[in-house]
Amino acid sequence: IDLWGPFDKCRHMIEAAELGADKFLALLKRHGLQIGAWTCYRDGKNEKVFNEFAEFIGACGGGIVVRGTQYEGTHPDKLEGSIRSFYDRIADQIELAKKHNCRLALENHAYAILDSPESFALFTQHNPAPGQVGFSIAPYHLQRRKADVAEVIRQHGDKLLFFYAWQLGEGTDQLPGHGPADFAPWMQALAEVGFDHWMTPFMHGELPAAEMAQAVGKSFQYLN
Repeated sequence: IDLWGPFDKCRHMIEAAELGADKFLALLKRHGLQIGAWTCYRDGKNEKVFNEFAEFIGACGGGIVVRGTQYEGTHPDKLEGSIRSFYDRIADQIELAKKHNCRLALENHAYAILDSPESFALFTQHNPAPGQVGFSIAPYHLQRRKADVAEVIRQHGDKLLFFYAWQLGEGTDQLPGHGPADFAPWMQALAEVGFDHWMTPFMHGELPAAEMAQAVGKSFQYLN
């Protein structure tokens, strides 16, 4: 499972941390589950979500921590400086990641400083801790820019830590096997770079549980 920190209505990581690592890990084991990723986006104006949960995540064994970047300074003339500034701002989180056996997976997002193929190249160029910081690719946002998703994977696959199986669309058309995107070239690119981390069918929006289970089941069949 991908356990989310406090974000909008989601409070799963808070509840897990309140149980404590031992009880939470026992709960996962009881249900035959394991953690694939920990998602730590900002909660309102709080950009330090990972800082608050790093010790708990480490006590659970660490792992991949997905987080965003920032939504300022996207003008091409300011992009490189914004990226360097961002890395300076998360220096403490990089150190926490090292301490607690984690790797930070930065996700591309519309209107963020990690958005275009060019920004991926600059993030790679200025990465102060390649062993600790990599990428989480969201094809949905790359498609909005009409970028070549497979090429982004090939260019940065050695730093790819998490992959959203998510396409540009509305409703369930965001899911693999539902909307029009052909995932085969993306899957081929993932195979070429030796991607061996987690992938998740993903969409924005909430459906009734049975309807969502059926839709995601179709996605798994398509991806397989």
